[in-house]
Amino acid sequence: MSRVERFPDVYAGAVRILAITHQDDAPAGVFGEVVTGAGHELLGWRPDREEPAPDLARCDAALLLGGAAHPHQNERYPWLRPEKAAIAAMLECDLPLLAVCLGAELTAEVAGRPAIPLDAPEIGWFPVTLTAHAEADPIFGALPSDFLVFQWHSLAIELPAEAVPLADGSAGLGAFRLGRAWAMQFHAEVTETIVHDWIDHFGADRDAVAAGFEPDPVRSETGARIADSVALGTELCAAFLEHVATTRA
Repeated sequence: MSRVERFPDVYAGAVRILAITHQDDAPAGVFGEVVTGAGHELLGWRPDREEPAPDLARCDAALLLGGAAHPHQNERYPWLRPEKAAIAAMLECDLPLLAVCLGAELTAEVAGRPAIPLDAPEIGWFPVTLTAHAEADPIFGALPSDFLVFQWHSLAIELPAEAVPLADGSAGLGAFRLGRAWAMQFHAEVTETIVHDWIDHFGADRDAVAAGFEPDPVRSETGARIADSVALGTELCAAFLEHVATTRA
């Protein structure tokens, strides 16, 4: 039985979730489907298109998604500066935040811990193990203690001061919580279509090309892994929505 089925009353009152995306091929995916499927409102912000920052007072929570930019590339991607300012405001006002990959790296940097380069990008399906802190966590406590999940990143997140480590990955810290911000390096939001699209266009990722990424094995493994990944992402996002709906003022 799904979390939505177990907690039907939680979803009776709609909440507004801000989805911050950075490029067309990195949408909210599974997370967006969970939000709209539960009858909530999904707002959008594309800082890369120089859209004005949203009024956070209109939002109950935010999803901060992935992208090809690196957090330190302010000159190449000038829109990173206003986005970082918005993230700082979210952390300051304790707005619930679920951050993925680039979103997690930006959250950590705003909190004082810039991401560090990996020797080679981590691309494909890799194991993640929850820490002891995750057991009592309102979001990660809904997940199994170990799982395989999709990764595509060239940087590793570092644990900010006062943050709690929630998961470890094969390339370092997998996830952390800072206040009511949950940040994960892995992609629990991806659908099969999203993964195949990234694989089809891996040539646009210079780090992947330089590392000699071989797309066919990852493409083949995706068929065997994606159903469990979608179930994991659904449970994780549903737990996040439950937290948002039951704790909002």
